[in-house]
Amino acid sequence: MKPARPYGFTLIEIMVVICIIAVLLMIAVPGVLNARNTSHTKACIANMKAIEDGKQQLMMRNIGINQHNLIGPNCPLKQMPVCPTEQQPYTNLGNENHTVTCPSGIDDHVLPQ
Repeated sequence: MKPARPYGFTLIEIMVVICIIAVLLMIAVPGVLNARNTSHTKACIANMKAIEDGKQQLMMRNIGINQHNLIGPNCPLKQMPVCPTEQQPYTNLGNENHTVTCPSGIDDHVLPQ
């Protein structure tokens, strides 16, 4: 009679698989986080450019710049943009002499000059 064949994996095989998965995660996670931060920065800058473009449109039409003229159904911006990092609205929206600032305060979230 043949001896019964054991089913399943040995502890060594399971530990090797766990180590391989851990190494793959150690390689992948920093890249994913870096890509996420880069996309947040680019989205934030794009939002601030849209706000500045809307302010320029209002100045060309000789309309006073304030939040009510900038954001609304018949205005340059349809809704209030928010920073993707902090989920907070931008500041200096109604000031034509100052550029829009990001509420997150992150150094990368600034408009290029």
